[in-house]
Amino acid sequence: MKNKNIIIFTDIGDDIDDSLALTYLLTKTEHEILGIVTRGPPEEKLKTLHELLDVLEVNEKPLIVSGSESADKKIDTSLLQPIIDLLPSEYEILSLGPMTDISSFINATTHPPTKIYSQGTVFSDWTPSDACYNYKNDMEAANHIFNQDIPHSWVDKDLSYQYGISESSFHDFSKLWAAQHHLYQEALYRKERFKKMNPSKYTEIYKDSSILSHPYDLLTAIALDKDLDAWRVNKVDLPDELLNVI
Repeated sequence: MKNKNIIIFTDIGDDIDDSLALTYLLTKTEHEILGIVTRGPPEEKLKTLHELLDVLEVNEKPLIVSGSESADKKIDTSLLQPIIDLLPSEYEILSLGPMTDISSFINATTHPPTKIYSQGTVFSDWTPSDACYNYKNDMEAANHIFNQDIPHSWVDKDLSYQYGISESSFHDFSKLWAAQHHLYQEALYRKERFKKMNPSKYTEIYKDSSILSHPYDLLTAIALDKDLDAWRVNKVDLPDELLNVI
């Protein structure tokens, strides 16, 4: 399996799964991350990202761009130009958050990606579900992306909810890669913050209180790494070494 050139769009900091996905790609694969585009409050998102890269001892950091803050505060596409200037003949996009900036990126370049990986539910008519956070946060952008003639694989929302990383297994899980203590502390902090910010949604997602996180974006990163061809990634597509842990 050949190494890939990747551009990552992430809302890192809302949950630990973005950090897990980045840690996996940076420590367990040889893919080239050309650029990372964050979404949300710039100071918070960039701080979280740089802290993770420092803990992982990433010496040659990829290009980092602070993207849109929300669906109605779109990115100045000139900020994406340094990444566009680096584009090789083949590259893939990993979506770890709302799709606003990916839509802007596709509009800004004449050289589209060879494939996009995202997390959410997509219907048989190739329509993204507005019940999934990463799509519903900017449905206009999501529909624009799925209407492009670009191969797309997604990890279904329901599949992500089938797996949970418990507090007792999280140490072993993160130890497989790096930054064990950092990831664990971040996961605890973000789970508690989520509980305070949205108690009803917290109760819906964390029916089992022992679960520290669901690996939404991590599964998406693994789908990209394993070059899964299925449009909709199913349980049988996932590697045994992951399932044995979660």
